[in-house]
Amino acid sequence: MTARRIFVSISPKSPFWFLACESAEALVDLALGLVKKKGLVEPDDECDPRFLVEERWGLRTHIVFDINHRDYDSNTAHLPRQINNLPVAIVSLNRTESVQTASKLLEDKINSEVRKIHGAHAVGIEPPFIVDHTEGKIPCYPNPRSALAQPRAGE
Repeated sequence: MTARRIFVSISPKSPFWFLACESAEALVDLALGLVKKKGLVEPDDECDPRFLVEERWGLRTHIVFDINHRDYDSNTAHLPRQINNLPVAIVSLNRTESVQTASKLLEDKINSEVRKIHGAHAVGIEPPFIVDHTEGKIPCYPNPRSALAQPRAGE
């Protein structure tokens, strides 16, 4: 049972778009079923999914969750440590569904973004983190745990 991060990208063209609006947890279950069907996880594996991030971009919603990540610690998940760099599977929900293993480049980007989102939230705040970019919104993090989340002078 290897720890793995699952990145789900859902478009309004998907028959499951309503889940992105109503129940991100249901999307986690759907995506996990697709990952098992693809053979990236054993079908009888319990997986212990941990819902981390829901990021809304208007025409696309991204969901990130971990499976079998027994070493997960929300207090250190913002740090670039090996246990925070997981292999990533990508589930794309459009008119059709596809599941694939992420390239090293995408894996690094997804793991980095998850660390940044953890770092942008205050110590003691637990996932899932909701990040809303819809309608031009700029997320505000008044009490980040990480100096990386704070804007630099002049930005």
